[in-house]
Amino acid sequence: MDTFSPQILSILSGSLGIIPAYLWLKTIPIIGYTICSSVLFTIIQHSTEKLHKYPPIVNIGKSYKYFLWLDRSFACLLIFLLYFHLREKVFKPRLLLISGVSLLVICDSGIIIDGVLYSIIHSLWHSFVWMYLISLYKIQTGINVIFYTPKSIMFVIGSSD
Repeated sequence: MDTFSPQILSILSGSLGIIPAYLWLKTIPIIGYTICSSVLFTIIQHSTEKLHKYPPIVNIGKSYKYFLWLDRSFACLLIFLLYFHLREKVFKPRLLLISGVSLLVICDSGIIIDGVLYSIIHSLWHSFVWMYLISLYKIQTGINVIFYTPKSIMFVIGSSD
């Protein structure tokens, strides 16, 4: 039995949702609280799921299915709230939206049978969702949230200052 649990990748990437949750709590609190709930249920769901040949990190029997549905339910609620509050702005970060939904379809279609590969792609899905929510925050508020891209990191590392 392997000691590595690929679910850790999904848990760590899911917990990054606290960043957009914090941002949205300041402007539209219901969206921020919904993101917080999504983060919580994502962490619990990935902690309790059996992923292909890998056992769950926390074994709660068949009750893990409830957390999967809570995770999905809060994701649907978040989509509804975003559309209700932002309407036409929801589709502006198209590349992030299309990329994220594509990764979700790849993960949930069942074509990936390797637990580690699934966790990597699912973690990318989480990352795209969080970047999408931060981009929507920027569009809604006009406040620029700074990210360090590999190019900007290389510029900082390579600068002579």
